[in-house]
Amino acid sequence: MTADGEPLFLQVKQALASVLEKIAAPPPGMFHQGCRVVEGQRAMQAASDIFLGVTEDPKTNRH
Repeated sequence: MTADGEPLFLQVKQALASVLEKIAAPPPGMFHQGCRVVEGQRAMQAASDIFLGVTEDPKTNRH
């Protein structure tokens, strides 16, 4: 809940492989697809979402 008592909704999304991966190597420092998506969003947005982040499920290896 927010400070005003309103519900706070968070979204969890899976990062899939980029279509450009077939023709170009990923940039250095990109450990998995989640990093690529988050860094791309931060580069495109002047004020990024404060909850934007990366996580990985070790059981399924999803990012």
